Amino acid sequence: MNHLVKTLMKEGPVNSFMGVWRASKVLTGSFVGADKFGNKYFENTDLMLGNSRNVRYARKDFDASQIPGEWHRWMTYMTDDTPNSWEPKKKWQIEHVENLSGTSDAYVTYSTTKDKVETWTPPQ
Repeated sequence: MNHLVKTLMKEGPVNSFMGVWRASKVLTGSFVGADKFGNKYFENTDLMLGNSRNVRYARKDFDASQIPGEWHRWMTYMTDDTPNSWEPKKKWQIEHVENLSGTSDAYVTYSTTKDKVETWTPPQ
């Protein structure tokens, strides 16, 4: 009960409620950094490994694909180093884009070959 009161005092009722609403737990921890999309990353070393890192998404319609690759590496414990903005981009790297499946901007392939089956038209 004491932990709950401390969390409510530190995070505030709105942030605490949003954490429970989104992740079914109160998200606490110290601020580690933010990405260029506005997502904020936190770490709580008091929690067990696997639960100690979390993200607060900038948008309400959040999706895990909104996390850029450099922060994904940190979130999944591939590294303990947070991404540095001064790291130069390699010429083969492209800008991060979230998964657009199910939206009007989704990539749709098309065929340039002739159909193998043709539709039947009745004789007139």
